[in-house]
Amino acid sequence: MDHLTEEERLEARVKNLEKIALITFESLITAFNTVPIELRRAKSLVIEILEGNQSLRDHDRISTHEGSIKSTSVSANINNDAQSSTEIGHNILDPEDTNQNVGSSYQEESPTLVDTSVLEEVQAQLDDETDVANQLRELLKEERRRSQLLATALRDIQGNIRVLCRIRPPGEDIPTEDLVDFGPQERGDFSQYWGKMAIPTTKKNVAGTIVPDKPREYHFERVFSPSDTNEDVFNHISDLIESSMEGQRIVMFAYGQTGSGKTYTLSHNGLSDIENGVIPRALGLMFKVAGNPSSELEYSIAISIQEVYMNQTFDLLEVAETKQKEKRIIANTAQKRQLQSLEEAVELIKDAMSYRETSRTSMNASSSRSHMILTFEISRVSREDGRKLKSGTLSIVDLAGSERPNEMGLTGNTRQEGIIINNSLMSLIKLIHSIGAGTNIVYDSQLVKVLRPSIVPETKVVMFVMISPLKKDLSVSFQTLDKGQEASNAKMTSVGRTKSAFSSPIGQPGSSTRPNVSTPSPSSGRGTSPSRGTPSRRGTISSRANSPSRGRGRK
Repeated sequence: MDHLTEEERLEARVKNLEKIALITFESLITAFNTVPIELRRAKSLVIEILEGNQSLRDHDRISTHEGSIKSTSVSANINNDAQSSTEIGHNILDPEDTNQNVGSSYQEESPTLVDTSVLEEVQAQLDDETDVANQLRELLKEERRRSQLLATALRDIQGNIRVLCRIRPPGEDIPTEDLVDFGPQERGDFSQYWGKMAIPTTKKNVAGTIVPDKPREYHFERVFSPSDTNEDVFNHISDLIESSMEGQRIVMFAYGQTGSGKTYTLSHNGLSDIENGVIPRALGLMFKVAGNPSSELEYSIAISIQEVYMNQTFDLLEVAETKQKEKRIIANTAQKRQLQSLEEAVELIKDAMSYRETSRTSMNASSSRSHMILTFEISRVSREDGRKLKSGTLSIVDLAGSERPNEMGLTGNTRQEGIIINNSLMSLIKLIHSIGAGTNIVYDSQLVKVLRPSIVPETKVVMFVMISPLKKDLSVSFQTLDKGQEASNAKMTSVGRTKSAFSSPIGQPGSSTRPNVSTPSPSSGRGTSPSRGTPSRRGTISSRANSPSRGRGRK
């Protein structure tokens, strides 16, 4: 039992107490079953006890039967393989059969009064065990509350941004010499998993000879190798799904080139559960939490599905209903559909995704040319007093792939799609920087506007950096990794702000603390304050040296 947590021990003890109560019920029923006198009057009471409609604490009702029940003995040995309490109850329903079975033997023996002290002793023991069970339930409730607070505090300490890298598995027929060497699998600074990546590089010396160069290093919370599965990915971030069920706002997205495995990681619904991506797994977890009969809360889950294509927004749920994709909508005006079951949700998403814009490119035969945003809104109501609690949201963004219009030979409409895709992805990266630094967010693209309701100072963001394992894609992989590293640097800024909030006497977990001095962006040369100056003290504006909006930092 040493491996069990305190919460599991408490739950086990509560279950044992419930078993004791059931055995007590069976003992009473067995006693009634051996006594033909007063059987008809006792029958209704026992059945009500079995059905949960009558409490054993109803002393007045029980006492009317105690004085008149006679038997040779009230002691009975309860065998582990004995007849179930429900079957015994049905036997009581037919008193004539019972009289036939026990009547003759009863008449041959002299009747004696039942010792009511036995029933009183059982009643007292049941009262004591019930009190202990209630105390354990209250203790378990308190421990669950404390666990939630600790989990929330840990997530706050981790920062508002979590950056994970995933290397797509290569094809079976890819030779080893065509695969990138990602260096030794060193542990990261934020977890026990592979988190530091050092990719060997080469350069030409003055003589024109190719020689080893300094490795390019990247640091993430975790790097998923080609052998890691969708299950490994989800297990690492499933705590944030639970956070959304506790009233927090979560945003997840996958960033990378076309064909790097973004849709597979997020949306894939495989033949076996182990292949399922984040979205179907998240749905399963949400409905599991919502369907817990012992929960003190009642949940309702609503979904909206928006698509951003060519900087225009569409409601894919409406498109799936009308079978037409002509009507554009204003961001965040899409309909919300209440979900009743996991099966309904899976089919609804599958149908909506079939209307997403795709086309063939040199990298992918069915490349997503749009961004798809699934937003789950989780409402909570207390079952005890009907009080509405803070709603949570989970937004999962399946992004279009980052493009290289020139290298990929894109022309016409496909080229224009690629340019707009890249611009919106850059807006998303700037959003990450702003969340990390605690600065004002600029909603300069439809993609970022769609995410606006989910963005608050306490929003938790998960960024999946998706890269190819092939050497031929290494230049693009470096660009993707660079963007991921910028997000990791923004994570460090958010961790620093969170630690300041915890160390401050007035700081509270999850509160927004903004620095008085602008924090430089990883990609900027002189800083990234969104305004011309930061108010420091009354009547004082920080110097222009700290105002990068007037500077010429690198973009």
